[in-house]
Amino acid sequence: SNCLQLRTIAIIPEGETLLGNLPLFHSFGFTVTLWFAFFARIKLVTVPSPLEVKKGLTAIREQKVSVLLGTPTFLRPFLRKGTEEDFASVRFIVSGAEKTPAGFADKWGNDFGCQYLEGYGLTETSPVLSINRPDEGTRKGSVGKLMPGVVGCVLDADTGESRKPTETGLLCFRGANVFGGYLGEPERTLEVLPGDGWFHTGDLGRFDDDGFLFIEGRLSRFSKIGG
Repeated sequence: SNCLQLRTIAIIPEGETLLGNLPLFHSFGFTVTLWFAFFARIKLVTVPSPLEVKKGLTAIREQKVSVLLGTPTFLRPFLRKGTEEDFASVRFIVSGAEKTPAGFADKWGNDFGCQYLEGYGLTETSPVLSINRPDEGTRKGSVGKLMPGVVGCVLDADTGESRKPTETGLLCFRGANVFGGYLGEPERTLEVLPGDGWFHTGDLGRFDDDGFLFIEGRLSRFSKIGG
């Protein structure tokens, strides 16, 4: 379902060349750089690891890669070591899985003319929930608009009552790409799928009046460090 959603918005259109170097045990790499590339008939150039920056830059330059995908942690060495020649063919930097540091997106545009598209998702949502898109405009500081078929709401983190979408609160979603629960862990499943029809992410955020999603923090006891 997530592959179909990605294809519907044509975030990586047919004919583009994608560098696939994310680990396949991570849902970002598994869905986008493996199955979506096949599903959408995108040329895929593979490098074993995002940590092999020299090999990655060589592949980008020689294979005319147009889309570079990764987390800010994995993308930072490429930004630091790459040259204008290396990134001459790159049009888009698609980022997710962790918050983009201040100034990071602007540096890609200013130094190499690449458009930085930040998205948001979780393993439980297969993973992409939202992304900034070239065709609908982007919003600085946001993680874009929701994928087709995904619906979101904002709840009061303490009471569970509904809040206005523009007010910061607990982000909840539903859609075909949302999972059905943790295998063999009914209690943990109940924490995030309490029976109200929504997946409770544990993340705090809000929407602006144009539907762009902003992540404001994390309520869950689990934290991400470095992707």
